[in-house]
Amino acid sequence: MEQPEKNKKYYIPLMLFAWVLALLLCKSVYLKAAEMTESSDQHSYSLRLKSEAVPQSGFRYDELQELRKVFSQEEIAFCAFNKLSVSAEPFKDTVLICGVGGDYLQLNNIRLINGAYLNEQDFTNKNNAAVIEDRAAKALFNSTDVAGMKIKILGSTFTVIGVAANDASIAGTLTEADLPRIYIPLSTIEGKGTDFYITNLEVVSGEDPMDEAAIMEKLASMGKAPEDFIMVDNNELVALAKQRFDFILFIIGVYCICLFALFAANTLKSILSAISRKTRKEYLRNAIKKSMGTLLTELAKLGAALTGIVLVWKGISFELYVQQDKLPNDPTSLVQIIKAIQTGLRDFLTWDYAYMLHEQRVLSLLDKCGSIIFILCLVLTVILLVMSKGVKQQGEQENVRTACIICLWLGVSIILSSVFILSLGMPVALTLKNLLLLNSSMLVIILGQSRVKGAVNENISAGE
Repeated sequence: MEQPEKNKKYYIPLMLFAWVLALLLCKSVYLKAAEMTESSDQHSYSLRLKSEAVPQSGFRYDELQELRKVFSQEEIAFCAFNKLSVSAEPFKDTVLICGVGGDYLQLNNIRLINGAYLNEQDFTNKNNAAVIEDRAAKALFNSTDVAGMKIKILGSTFTVIGVAANDASIAGTLTEADLPRIYIPLSTIEGKGTDFYITNLEVVSGEDPMDEAAIMEKLASMGKAPEDFIMVDNNELVALAKQRFDFILFIIGVYCICLFALFAANTLKSILSAISRKTRKEYLRNAIKKSMGTLLTELAKLGAALTGIVLVWKGISFELYVQQDKLPNDPTSLVQIIKAIQTGLRDFLTWDYAYMLHEQRVLSLLDKCGSIIFILCLVLTVILLVMSKGVKQQGEQENVRTACIICLWLGVSIILSSVFILSLGMPVALTLKNLLLLNSSMLVIILGQSRVKGAVNENISAGE
């Protein structure tokens, strides 16, 4: 009979490690998404052609003035790309030439290893300037220190002014890669015999959000078919990624609050029961005087439980973000609920890569992987809570020893999980508030179960 209990001592630490790893992966996905979108108070949107649309459905270079007028209240950046041959004697390679305008590289958080970004002067003066990806630099020059070097595109000589870093994280590695990319001003390449249609737009609306209908209406005013475009709210992706992590903490916190509340209720019941027994034999004032020490101890427990409820609630409170367009109009309609689920599954399983550059593909992968990790973490959370209910009541010394082991194993789990995630090239960060909440939550959940049971048993015995 001791073997299952002995195994449980190993199961809980292993489950705790798996849970911490999944939780930190949820946070890592959020941090990576925020890093890639330069998340701030500004609202940014990515618009691109759907895979079934032809490139001609995008914008021509001579439509840029009209495009800027239509989006006069917003900041826009754009990209048009095509596969071309580029040379730097004696080497030659096929690359993806990206004709850009505005702060396209900065808005997509494309990092530079060295050099500078393309600027407004390069666009206005049609400078033959280029920012090349590190893979292209290695293929053409066998080095990434190539600022000032010359390359030839469509017979024209361009000067390399910067080298962009390729995403080396696990998310970037698992995502289908483009050809090595070279970014040049679209104004420079336009009219050199190769068609470039603007298929990607970045729209920044400042502090005030825009809805999809407003943006699509602006596209329609230019004679474009809104159904040919897909819009992604970058702030929404980041908010949803953050919410997954916050929601797991919320579940753990609510469970802790329930334990605190149950312990507080049993403590209050114990106080009232003790006073009731004493007053049967003597006056209330004398009963309180004789039981002052015990009453103060119990009141201290009650105050600690109530304080724990307040602190945990403050630690787990977060602003819920709901995708209104994904919810059924009538929550009571089974047909609409099924349709909403089908739409969500279709969006999750669809990979619309035709006009997506690598950064957008990575964001899409992060969003889908984040959902899978969240579901896994949710399952592990439920299993951990169920397993903790089987912990038996122990003595005070054994409780202290168990508490030390929990704190130690939680710390080891966080360190090992962080090292593993960092080895994947993904960011890791936990605030002091998160660390304190995790540590106290695990102590309350694993040890608090037996304390509540003990309080219940004491009340039963007292009643008898």
